Amino acid sequence: MPVSIYDIVSIGEQISGEVAFSQESEPLTTMQALLTDNWVVYSTTPLPIFLVANDSTEPYVRFDMNAGDHVIIRMSGSENIRYRGNIIYYDRIYPMGLSIWTKTSRQRLRNLYKVIRSICFMKKHNFSGWQLIRLGSYQEMVNESSNVWRGEINLVVENHGIRSEEAV
Repeated sequence: MPVSIYDIVSIGEQISGEVAFSQESEPLTTMQALLTDNWVVYSTTPLPIFLVANDSTEPYVRFDMNAGDHVIIRMSGSENIRYRGNIIYYDRIYPMGLSIWTKTSRQRLRNLYKVIRSICFMKKHNFSGWQLIRLGSYQEMVNESSNVWRGEINLVVENHGIRSEEAV
């Protein structure tokens, strides 16, 4: 008996004639877990408070700076899908922004960025559900008169050469 295209599952499983569903990882909470789990290695800079902003358009600056340094992880654009050739394969690009806030000093801001950058380089091919973390840019927004230092990191997580679900 010939096998129809709907009987084949991309992850190689078949459950009672239905296509199995595998959940995609959510990049923002995955980034939060990656940074939290790997921060212990760097004991010279204390662990900041990580927050995930679900809506990047909402103001997310309502947090207590007296509680410590903060890193807000948010989506910084829309997820892009780029098709390859005959549309059987595609690439997924998910832009992310990390806002670093500290009341301590500009040097603390730079140290926080250095630790985040080190973790991203160390784990660039070990990001659950994605193939690559690619750092983009870093910008400091310093207003020393108010004693709040802020930095913005832009990065993307990428998957390349994904086989289209319909092409399976």
